Amino acid sequence: YVEVPEKNQLLKYDKIEIRRIYNIPVNNVIAISASRLTYEKGFHILIESLSNLNADIIKNFTLVLVGDGPEKNKLLNEVKRLNFEDKVIFLNWVEPEEYKKIIFCGDFYIHPAIFDAYGGGTMYAMSMSIPVIGSNGAGVVQERLVDGINGLCYDFKDVEGLSIHIKKLILDICQMANA
Repeated sequence: YVEVPEKNQLLKYDKIEIRRIYNIPVNNVIAISASRLTYEKGFHILIESLSNLNADIIKNFTLVLVGDGPEKNKLLNEVKRLNFEDKVIFLNWVEPEEYKKIIFCGDFYIHPAIFDAYGGGTMYAMSMSIPVIGSNGAGVVQERLVDGINGLCYDFKDVEGLSIHIKKLILDICQMANA
């Protein structure tokens, strides 16, 4: 069960204020991803995918990972190894209302699961009209996302495919901001 926020509830959220509260860069393109930090959630694949993006693409980009779990130290070490400390922000798990606010403050949501029976974050993002990139390892993506229609889907093993989708959304969002 995912409680979908009503439109009048979204109107009270201020994206810039939410970004400031969580020390998320106000002017960057922001991708949000969240869950328990375990291997099967695929966050290591998400972080690896960023290494395929050139510096011009990710210079004004930030990934926010919300959650905690047994893989957190490995993920922190991978971010450090790739020198992405200024590109990836880790937030500890938050209560559902705060979780919705963080998703709302993002420009897009990524669900990189190798396996996830469902995945509520994707439903929250979709209900708030936040673009979604999701892997075919997530039940919610298989059930609700139609590639190229209401989101972008990729095979969970395809790191390059995820990189291509991230690049596309970054460029689209930057183009809209400059229009």
